[in-house]
Amino acid sequence: MRVNLANQTQLARSVSIRAQRGFTLIELIVGIVIFSIAMVLVVSFLQPQVKKGIDPIWQVRAASLGQSLSNEILAKPFDQFSNRVGGIERCNESVACTSSSGLGPEGAENRGSFNDVDDYHGLDITGENILNSLGLTTNVDGVNIYAGFTAQAVPYTHLTLPTNTEW
Repeated sequence: MRVNLANQTQLARSVSIRAQRGFTLIELIVGIVIFSIAMVLVVSFLQPQVKKGIDPIWQVRAASLGQSLSNEILAKPFDQFSNRVGGIERCNESVACTSSSGLGPEGAENRGSFNDVDDYHGLDITGENILNSLGLTTNVDGVNIYAGFTAQAVPYTHLTLPTNTEW
């Protein structure tokens, strides 16, 4: 049996040329369009999740600020006339309490010199003015973490519900 080597060589060349042809321009454009549509869908699903992911960070910062201010207030004596050494006498038992018209800082007191709970009456601080108990701003990478926040000490008010005999 005789084999023609010239025909075999030519056949091998034509097969290898067909195998190395690659993609046509139309196939590449269709592939890019399909990939672009897939990326738009992926990004549209991820974008709302990014916003939801930052909310807990703001909530933790707000809770931390509230807890810090609450701890600072609770560490002070209740009233100007309260026993400051932890005795059993409270204001309005043996000495009179500060009247409601006298609530708030005495004179030119600021937050650093508040010495009792009623000094915080009406406290309202925002953003860069929110300081920690040492009087320093709380910065991370040069940015105040409470920028955009407001801390207010609002006094408790008693709510009176209307009476209704139909309830």
